[in-house]
Amino acid sequence: MTLTVAPPVTISPPWTSFASPTSNAPTDAASFETANRELTPGMASVLTDTNVAYNMSTGVTLGDGSQASHWEDDQLTGNFIGLMVSTLNFGTIETVQESDLRAMELIGYDIIAVPEPSASHLLLLGLGGRLAFLRRRSNPRQKSVGIV
Repeated sequence: MTLTVAPPVTISPPWTSFASPTSNAPTDAASFETANRELTPGMASVLTDTNVAYNMSTGVTLGDGSQASHWEDDQLTGNFIGLMVSTLNFGTIETVQESDLRAMELIGYDIIAVPEPSASHLLLLGLGGRLAFLRRRSNPRQKSVGIV
């Protein structure tokens, strides 16, 4: 019996197709179309849309010790880039950052702001429901009496 072990398969998230080496990051629309896109372990890379560049992790083995294809670890830089950081602990609640939204837009998601209901709206809705309930209870429907 022969056992063949295939090399590990790397599946990169879609936003890494916008990652470029820091030294060759695109700066305008023309260079964005032709820029070299790669995430090489140990090489500094950025996710960029030519207006803003967000630092990416350089990898576990040859890089900064954090998983590649994620934002650069804020524990190393002191700058929290966004939720797509590999060291975010389970159960940690953080605010979605502009960098996260921009990465999602770059890979094709439509970002639509949905306003949260304010406390006053919820209070008015609750009071309105309570008043409707009380009004219905105070005005019971009269039953008709039929002759048998």
